[in-house]
Amino acid sequence: MGGAVPRDSMWVLHPDLGSASRIDRAFERITTYDVGVAPAAVVDTQLGPVFTVRGERSVVRLEAEGETHVQVGAEPVGLVATPDFLFVAVSGERQVVMLDGQSLGLVRSFEIDASPEWLTLVDDTLFITARDRLFRLDLPSEEVTEVPLPTLETFDPTLTRVVPSHPRVTAPPRSSVTASC
Repeated sequence: MGGAVPRDSMWVLHPDLGSASRIDRAFERITTYDVGVAPAAVVDTQLGPVFTVRGERSVVRLEAEGETHVQVGAEPVGLVATPDFLFVAVSGERQVVMLDGQSLGLVRSFEIDASPEWLTLVDDTLFITARDRLFRLDLPSEEVTEVPLPTLETFDPTLTRVVPSHPRVTAPPRSSVTASC
């Protein structure tokens, strides 16, 4: 499973089945893997895909020679990777753990004043969502701060702009879809 990070396929998680399927972009091949109880997120790495597995309190990396399972705590959900590290939002522990990208060993954990769910990495900053709260983890200083979100009272639409970053995926118009009974 390891090697170059594939860009010609996508993953689909099946939490109720404890599996994940890799689908190539041409939809010519679908390969399904058992990954554990209730997978929540996946990221491709140089050593193979890594999954958060909520029902087993772990992350799992699929490799050519098998699997590596590492316990991270209750409710691992969000996941993001760099070439050297993995960051996992462990909601039930109210923390984000930083794992070594090679060994999956614990490097550091960061306490969050809420139950973290999803992660986004921008340069040297890890953004962490926790229901209706947003946190910023500055990786060089290892400082976690809460980011104030706009409210109805403080929101200023003149300061907002939409910048498209990805082409949208759209379905064909309804008129081109036919059905028979």
